[in-house]
Amino acid sequence: KASSLPWDNNPRDYSNQLQQRDKYVYRVLACDWGGGGDAKISRKASREGGIETKISLTALAVLGWLPNGRIDVIWGRRLLTPHDHMAEAAVCLDVYNKFNCDFLAHDYAGAGSLRETFLCQHGLPLDKILPIAYVRAAASNVMTFKPATDIHPRNYYTVDKTRSLLLSCAGIKTGRI
Repeated sequence: KASSLPWDNNPRDYSNQLQQRDKYVYRVLACDWGGGGDAKISRKASREGGIETKISLTALAVLGWLPNGRIDVIWGRRLLTPHDHMAEAAVCLDVYNKFNCDFLAHDYAGAGSLRETFLCQHGLPLDKILPIAYVRAAASNVMTFKPATDIHPRNYYTVDKTRSLLLSCAGIKTGRI
């Protein structure tokens, strides 16, 4: 029921989604960087409807904010190249530019800072990148801005992963996402 957009998601061809791009007030490319692992689905798991547990691939989603406040997930794709950080940065930049995104939000912890460097080297301005670091449940507000310091010279945000997922699920259930 929540999948109510009038077009199908085609991870490799987003021309249908690009036709819808300008009706959104803001567009954000969200990147959840993969950590690698075995990217193959076994035949047995495929037959049984499951997937391997070792899969950790980069997932991209373009989200659009409508004037009425609703957020649509316009397009999504999983990249099958978890160890090719330069290629992933190039794909991200292409998607960011084609959708005319306002920001790129990404998981900043671990290899995220390295991938952020590649994005900047590919031409994405640092002030258009929103680095997100997850924190344990109830450690702080759902999302908190962390200004740069001498020890950590990069502004970033912390997000309570559990509460943010609960809010996202509630938004989907109520039709706001």
